[in-house]
Amino acid sequence: MKTDLPAVDLTDQVAVVTGGSRGLGQVYAIGLAAAGASVAIIARSADQLEETVALIAQSGGRAVAYIADVTEQRSMEQAAQQIETQLGRVDLLINNAGIFPPFGPIWEVDPEDWWRNLEVNVREALLVT
Repeated sequence: MKTDLPAVDLTDQVAVVTGGSRGLGQVYAIGLAAAGASVAIIARSADQLEETVALIAQSGGRAVAYIADVTEQRSMEQAAQQIETQLGRVDLLINNAGIFPPFGPIWEVDPEDWWRNLEVNVREALLVT
């Protein structure tokens, strides 16, 4: 497919991608690195984080993995400090981490699942931003 879109140059930019160890988050992280950004990837799964960092490094990009729970304020504060120390000031943020909400009639939905959905899909955006 041919596009007439100009190439994006993110050289000297720092990008953060939550949930960047797989799925769309991994695609975003790889794309940002390909455009020249240094990418901080935040997720809970160390093995998947390592895989994404390796894919980026193999193509000549720069990425650093941070194992953290995006719903925990202290964890996000520590990650932010580490990112700034290792990569510099953040220029771009993709709040990608998320889960599917519980489905079904409200009287059949587990309240803990419902609350976890809010923590990951709403509180995460607040804490990371």
